[in-house]
Amino acid sequence: MGSSPSVERIVDSKDKAMRRSRETGERTVEEMAIIAEIGRLISSTLNIDEVYERFTAEVRKLIDFDRLAVNLCNVQENTLRIAYVSGAVIDGRRQGDSLVLAGTLSEEIIRTRTGMLVQSENMDEIVERFPSLAATFQAGLCSLMAIPLIYRNEAIGVLHFRSKKPNAYTGQDLRLAERIGGQIAGAIAVAQLYQELKETETSLRESESRFRALFEQSAAGVAEIDMNAGRFLTVNRRLCEIIGRTKEELLATTFEAITHPEDLQLHVEKTRMMLAGEIDHYSMEKRYLRKDGEAVWVEISVSPLWKHGETPVGTSPSSKTSPTASGWRQRTNGVPNRWPRCMRRALSSRPN
Repeated sequence: MGSSPSVERIVDSKDKAMRRSRETGERTVEEMAIIAEIGRLISSTLNIDEVYERFTAEVRKLIDFDRLAVNLCNVQENTLRIAYVSGAVIDGRRQGDSLVLAGTLSEEIIRTRTGMLVQSENMDEIVERFPSLAATFQAGLCSLMAIPLIYRNEAIGVLHFRSKKPNAYTGQDLRLAERIGGQIAGAIAVAQLYQELKETETSLRESESRFRALFEQSAAGVAEIDMNAGRFLTVNRRLCEIIGRTKEELLATTFEAITHPEDLQLHVEKTRMMLAGEIDHYSMEKRYLRKDGEAVWVEISVSPLWKHGETPVGTSPSSKTSPTASGWRQRTNGVPNRWPRCMRRALSSRPN
């Protein structure tokens, strides 16, 4: 006596349901493993360009695409930069290109902070809304998926998927893409900050090098002085020549120690006024004492190393070695003058 058709159908349906459940479970485990690997890859280096290719290979195991792009957006400057591209080429949309953010699909994703599928057959309608997509459609890419990259509650960019197949993406693909975006957004933000810091460091190093060259090659004597201790912090070659001392000797002493005793009080009132913000610089004539004890007249110009309106304490470069110290730059103009200006004028006006 054989089984009834209805019983066979029930058993078959249960088998199919169990098989689907098992396949779904296996697929979920595989997806989780791939997404974890994506997170590991993207977080393995601060130079994220090194791992984008491997990242793309892992993503392709989950979502098929003909083009993948990472756009980094700057809302304040209304710009987007294509940080990475894999796949189909679109004119004007190459890796490293910078574009205006306004009117783009990326702007919409950044604004709404929500993923989007664009797969309408009416491309004219889409281009009317997002004119920049015209080049994408012209390249034969008709299925679009985009998700925001959010880090610390700020949308920093957009992850784009493009396919030449009509209706290539589903809601499940969108959810997967969002999980991928969640894995990579933080690493991309940190890598971007790292790159900005590197560029800033390079720029500062170049500026310091240029300043150092100007400082050392200046025709005038230049020194940076700790105002509290009176200690020389930096001196240039020309100042050493004028005062007749080596750099090491100057850095080991104070400007008071090599100033003529009769001229020590000349700085007091003007320094007080500069510290009080009443003046932003001052010039004067004074005498320095050379190593051999000879006095040399010089003209100096003194200016603070803090900005106007700032509190002097701790804001100058001298605060790097002494947090409570401030500094000034003392510039000795021209050649050493062994006579004060009034005597030089008198001598130059004497008849032959």
